[in-house]
Amino acid sequence: MKAKRILVWTSIMLLVVMILGHYLLPPYLDGDVNTVVAHSDYKISDKANQLHQTLVIGDLHADTAFWQRDLFHRNEPAHLDIPRMREGNMPVQMFTTFTKVPTGIDYVTNSSETRDRLTPLIVLQAWPIANSQLDKFN
Repeated sequence: MKAKRILVWTSIMLLVVMILGHYLLPPYLDGDVNTVVAHSDYKISDKANQLHQTLVIGDLHADTAFWQRDLFHRNEPAHLDIPRMREGNMPVQMFTTFTKVPTGIDYVTNSSETRDRLTPLIVLQAWPIANSQLDKFN
């Protein structure tokens, strides 16, 4: 009877940890990975603004779908959503995904041997685990 009680309590605690991890950890990691540096507004000349309004602006990479955001609402922290696209006169967006995020990623060197930061997030967001194995085919 004592072993059954321990199993029940262990199962309950594991379920609570999984639920909290699913709802609390991804937003924390989102803010950690997708940092936004606060700054004062940039000074844009009238001539540059007029030119901008005549252009078709496109962005060829956004990981927004990975973070499960509602694109119709302004998201914090975030770099892209439809309100921002409208404000910036940007009608073209390529939504992409990535298959691996190495620990210590930077612009100079990245090793494929480092621990992957993506797989735990995939598990926490309840994606099919096969998604985390795509990097094996690259």
